Amino acid sequence: MEQLPLEHPDFSIVAKSSIVRRFPGIIRTILAVADLFLMAVSSIIITASLLGASLLFKMGANKRTVGGRYRLLSIITSHSYGSIKTYGHEQLIVQQNSSGLFEHVFTLYSILGANRYDDDRTFTGKIRTFAIAPGHTFIECRMSFIKFLANLPRSNFVWSQVYVLLCMRKLVLDQGVGLLRGTEPFLTGLYCYVLSKLTATPFVLRIGSNWDLLHEKGTMTFERIFKWYFVEKIIARFVFPRAALVMAANRNYLEYAVANGAKEERSIVAPFGNLVDRAHFVEPSERPKIDEHLPFLGRPFGLYVGRLTKVKHAEDLLLVAQEAKKTVPGAAVVLIGDGDLREEFDKKARDLGITDAVFFLGKKRQEWIARLLPMASAYLSPHSGRSLVEAAFAGLPLIAYDWEWHAELVVPGVTGELVPYRDWKKMAESFCTMLTKKEYASELGKNARKMAMEVMDQKKIQELEKNKFLEILDRN
Repeated sequence: MEQLPLEHPDFSIVAKSSIVRRFPGIIRTILAVADLFLMAVSSIIITASLLGASLLFKMGANKRTVGGRYRLLSIITSHSYGSIKTYGHEQLIVQQNSSGLFEHVFTLYSILGANRYDDDRTFTGKIRTFAIAPGHTFIECRMSFIKFLANLPRSNFVWSQVYVLLCMRKLVLDQGVGLLRGTEPFLTGLYCYVLSKLTATPFVLRIGSNWDLLHEKGTMTFERIFKWYFVEKIIARFVFPRAALVMAANRNYLEYAVANGAKEERSIVAPFGNLVDRAHFVEPSERPKIDEHLPFLGRPFGLYVGRLTKVKHAEDLLLVAQEAKKTVPGAAVVLIGDGDLREEFDKKARDLGITDAVFFLGKKRQEWIARLLPMASAYLSPHSGRSLVEAAFAGLPLIAYDWEWHAELVVPGVTGELVPYRDWKKMAESFCTMLTKKEYASELGKNARKMAMEVMDQKKIQELEKNKFLEILDRN
């Protein structure tokens, strides 16, 4: 999304243009300044116009239901249709119907081209739709598509998104959408707020990160769009209190939301469980084994699943592998996922002389990951969201840095071990403990699965969401 607990989009492309790069330096500078100015002015004018129109005219004649059934529009920035189908993330979309509460779910991904895995080369139009499953329509829009603004990428982005926004307003009214749903208070939060004003439709937010903490550690998710974090803070403080409901994946995220303006009486914890693919709920001993040849199988290995990016601190795992190798010569660390630091990690592994102890598998489908997880000796988590839950379902002892929400699932001596933030030596020590004290590791793994099955129960979480959504829908 992570984002999320899901993948965060890379908006660097918003500030780039292949046409602009052909101009001399001084012209590029002038265009860049003009682009920033035009984007700022456009954003102000557009926002004022849309909100003014919502006050002056009755734009919210939403019929609310179709045949007595509710419909939902969910706005995401984590996965394109291609990513969902390639890597088996359908559960992320299908679970949004809240146990059948919504007769139809429309999922909007309006930034095709922002994520490094987006395949937008063959799509030259504006908007296209796909059927993910019965009752689930996926709407995909190119991030920027206005040709005469090709040399002004930021302005192109703003005006392209306005076009999509107006299309979504028509969809909400024509299709009887009764509820809007965003995944953070910034981009999708603004989308939801403006659509809410234009259609008199309530919106909810599903929060999967603590952006204040990420910024404190040097990461800003939407930096290419909002430029400065104080701008994001202003937006968050504006959007949060206007949401009909804020659902946080854990207590840490809930505290972040409330600290940034979310109303406590309209904020709840709704854990990651309903976002997890059903393959991870299968008893570990009953999952099919990986039958392909992998060089680390037959050796004790620690596993990490997530992005290879700065925010995840996965580079620390290379040092963990180097250190663990000194105590347990056959130990290996396996990383599933990809990211902008992949090539850098490859080089670092060569420089450290640990290419025989670190393995990069790239992105994999959920079913495949669920099969490999129980074969690992431990799960290594510098910074994890949903993947930490999946590891617990696999019955693995959890080793994690003590930061953000990790302590809510990793209970020292019960489900795993917490080590100080960025202390990779301590993580390596804990990893070696799991490799040499197998009964201890096994007990931690059993406890981790038991705890995950209780806290992350999909039916309970969906029932909680369903009841909260019904309260909102009944009020409007």
